[in-house]
Amino acid sequence: MIKYALVEKFQGCAFMGKNTYNSGDYIYRSSDRISSLGIILSGSVTLSNGITLGNGYIMGLSGIPGDIYGCDYKCNTETTVFSYPYEHVTDIIKIININPKICNYLASACVSVTHQLLSLYEEKYKTVIDLCEEVSLEYQKYQMFTDNADTIPDIENIQKPDHFDNAEWEIQFINELYENNDKLKAEVYPLGTGICTSLILNVSNILKNTYSEFTSLTRAESKLTTIGDSLSIKMHSSAGTGKSDSSPRIENAIDVILNYSKLDSNFLLKFKELIITFKSKKDRNDTSDETRLLKKDITKYFYSLYTSVFLQAIKTKELPIEVRMFLYFGFVDEELAGEENTEQLALFAANYVKDPNKRIFTVYEWLQLIYTMKVDPSKNEFDMDYFEYLRDEVRSGNLTEAKSKTLQNDPRSRLDYEIKNIFTQGNRMTFGRILSFVPVFDSQNALRPLDASYVDAQKIMETIDYVRSIDYSCFCREAVYSNPNIGITQEYIQQEVLPNFILMPNFGTRAALWQEIVGKKRTTPARMLLPIFVGDELEKYIIQLCAEFRWDLCKRVQGVHWNDVTDPSLTSMFCDYLQFYRKNHDITPEVREKVKLQLTKANNNYRTVFVSDYYAYIKFEVMGSPRLNKISRDIIFTYCPPVAEKRNRLAENPQYADVIKHFNARMAQRRRVIDNLIHRLTKEDHSVPKEIKELQLFLNK
Repeated sequence: MIKYALVEKFQGCAFMGKNTYNSGDYIYRSSDRISSLGIILSGSVTLSNGITLGNGYIMGLSGIPGDIYGCDYKCNTETTVFSYPYEHVTDIIKIININPKICNYLASACVSVTHQLLSLYEEKYKTVIDLCEEVSLEYQKYQMFTDNADTIPDIENIQKPDHFDNAEWEIQFINELYENNDKLKAEVYPLGTGICTSLILNVSNILKNTYSEFTSLTRAESKLTTIGDSLSIKMHSSAGTGKSDSSPRIENAIDVILNYSKLDSNFLLKFKELIITFKSKKDRNDTSDETRLLKKDITKYFYSLYTSVFLQAIKTKELPIEVRMFLYFGFVDEELAGEENTEQLALFAANYVKDPNKRIFTVYEWLQLIYTMKVDPSKNEFDMDYFEYLRDEVRSGNLTEAKSKTLQNDPRSRLDYEIKNIFTQGNRMTFGRILSFVPVFDSQNALRPLDASYVDAQKIMETIDYVRSIDYSCFCREAVYSNPNIGITQEYIQQEVLPNFILMPNFGTRAALWQEIVGKKRTTPARMLLPIFVGDELEKYIIQLCAEFRWDLCKRVQGVHWNDVTDPSLTSMFCDYLQFYRKNHDITPEVREKVKLQLTKANNNYRTVFVSDYYAYIKFEVMGSPRLNKISRDIIFTYCPPVAEKRNRLAENPQYADVIKHFNARMAQRRRVIDNLIHRLTKEDHSVPKEIKELQLFLNK
């Protein structure tokens, strides 16, 4: 609460007044005209668009006198407000100048709200983009599956909004002000009203522009929602009079797929016979020898069939829907999959869209990259990549040197290697239930409704972004930057390299980090495997993959010193903690017993224990709900620090006080070095390299 009384004379007129509102009261309504500036002295106010205002904020800053507010201002708690007339922007300056004792509160609140609005804008933009895509996709389904579908101009004219990009300096300006808000509020803003006036006017301009764009997005969201609701009504009303099927009719799929493969008749007859026998079994997940051997035969034939279908498919642009369902989902038979699942799979296949960012691939798309030599084959189970494997074959006498060189660039050989390794093993691994694995889509393996378990690029990236919003350095690798021309001999920078995801054609319960880098280069993307239908919440799998990546990349970087505590790292410190927890006097006997149970459950696998603790860290610890013991918490916080916003919130918690203090000290020292470097470059009229700017932004996180 602001303790200072405000000056009650303004422009020669009586002060408009001090008012106290109860929780739930409205201070302004959306249709009210802006005619006053209201300073919040205590309490908090939430706008109907989701923005929250606290002590010291000047309500009215985001608008222009005479305009409407555009949203409701509702009190969350009992709230006290001082109001002044607002006829011109210069009135803001006068309010600040006549109230010097609270100008630091006004400046601080203005920064906080602007930072909040920038974050909300990004969330709103993503929501609107998603809505555009969702409505467009639903409209395509409506036209595809409804006879005499109406044309809906509002939908056909939908355009994704352009992203409003504040100037780079504005974003950096607000972020740095926000990160240092408490210090500035205590030490800088009280130095003079001129400082606060200049800051508030500059920040309020950014606030106004962003608020205007945010309001436009809110209107677009409302319009899209209305259009979507109207479309849903149309689709519902046409359900009884539209096409007889909600998706392309699938009949005799196995014949379509087998004929497409161009394999010999003996192979086709044998595979079809195996599928007929398999689907006739009442319980296809029993573990009898008969069922196990049947699944083994199906598996052997399946990958040969997949290879042949793949080689036919890459020659043509348009694929039969049954072939797409086979390549994407392992579907071979509508009776084996079940009628409802078959319709859903057909819908997914018909509307499948490639990831525009080229990070997430179906296994079919991935094998295309391998075959066309756009990416190198993955490692095998012995951690050897394709080229290491060929060299090993030469050493073993299985290949000549000449043949090895030929095979290095042989598309079919590369394809076979990838299918034999990442596809064959990764498919079984991500399925998760080893004894019941079969590579063909079977309704008895569908653990949840397909629409709830289907994984696509958008869902994966949303979840990855969620983890990155906490563990911001998760996918960053250290690299060396050098530019002798401007006096930079060697500077360690951070490069973020997001992983590639390969979606295995199964309904699975596991995710797998196949490899953390490609070849020897540390700045190459990791390869992660996910089932295309997941048996649990996707978030669980993604957090697990991020933890495994953290561990394995650290091991790769540290080499033989990965568990050497004299060379501190995530893996060495965590191994030391687990190896000597019994003698650690910083943890209680009760905690030691919990660690013992953790290790027993993980079969003494330190990596598995870390993955479990990392999950608790992301889901609970960073949110202020303790789950870890002090040692584990300090290690993970040190090497997987949360973003500044969450660090600042945790700083008041005694459990985090020391580790945050040490982390902030290290970062402050590093920031000073980079800030001085940028200052020198600017002073010498050198352009600051992009790499150095990005490093500065990284350090400010």
